[in-house]
Amino acid sequence: MVLAAYEELRKQPGLTGIGLATIGFSFGAYWARWLAEEKPEAIKAVTIVYSDGWNVRKSNADYLVHFADTDPYMSEEAKKEMEASLKALNLPATFYTYPGTGHWFMESDRPDAYNAEAAKLAWERTIAFLREQLVA
Repeated sequence: MVLAAYEELRKQPGLTGIGLATIGFSFGAYWARWLAEEKPEAIKAVTIVYSDGWNVRKSNADYLVHFADTDPYMSEEAKKEMEASLKALNLPATFYTYPGTGHWFMESDRPDAYNAEAAKLAWERTIAFLREQLVA
């Protein structure tokens, strides 16, 4: 399904010759990272939100990663492993941790976890990252 969506997007007028980006939230980060590995010639930027994205094995993308401060679905060890895998591949990566946040901090439909201030900052950083990677 992810590859089918990618293929459909690549058919859109005006996208010929430019790179694409993926954004993955939680388990979706796995698929964002996976697509960057499957299509390294096309995926130029990957944003991962409160997930470690699993260890990256091959990619040509730049990475932006937003970690929750306290996340029961992700250990500090997993965060460090992801950072190490990106560093080992010599891939540009920027990591942010948002104090006082937990998993789902960007999701306004999750009032138990939503943090408006952190969500706004993470989204602003994501937009700036995408502009830098894809529009420059």
